[in-house]
Amino acid sequence: MSAQRKTEDKRPPVFEITGGFIREACPDDAPTLSTWWADGAVMEHAGFPDGIKTDLDALKERLSSQKPADILWILEDRCHKPVGEMHHRIAGKEAVIGIKICDRSAQGAGLGPAALKRLITHLFESFDIEKIALDTMIENVRAQHVYASLRFKKTRIAKDVWKDQRGRLRTAVEYELDRETFEADSDFFRNGCINRSKS
Repeated sequence: MSAQRKTEDKRPPVFEITGGFIREACPDDAPTLSTWWADGAVMEHAGFPDGIKTDLDALKERLSSQKPADILWILEDRCHKPVGEMHHRIAGKEAVIGIKICDRSAQGAGLGPAALKRLITHLFESFDIEKIALDTMIENVRAQHVYASLRFKKTRIAKDVWKDQRGRLRTAVEYELDRETFEADSDFFRNGCINRSKS
């Protein structure tokens, strides 16, 4: 059985977390996302030191038709200013996720871990999945510390797995979090999720 939403409820609403909010990205977010993705300083830890050029119209179209199993999220601070993005994509029994705090002023304030806890809880509670996977570049020590603190297990170091835009071989660190670990410590993951949704 492929991963499907357990309930036929509405699309994900705005989630309130400690320090901010998470909401599904919409077409109006395309210029902000495009600006972030074009910034090499933001994208370096994703392996794109020169940034990524985005087709704005194609991105708007994608954001206008997101599906529950493949969603790009916007992270906002307490004033609803966009400061970062997350995504999840589900295939079979696995969800692959990613996160970037793109506004430097919001980095190190705890928003990233809180947002990941909320996304992890949402995915395990809403979908029939067995694990969540993510990765980061080996240079991103801060992210590795966060993932370890969130109970993710390091599964592999993929050495020289690809060449970046400048021809440098890059090494990725891969992590997984299984449902058993989540359910054994679900209160930890729900901590910081102020409520299920904000109407």
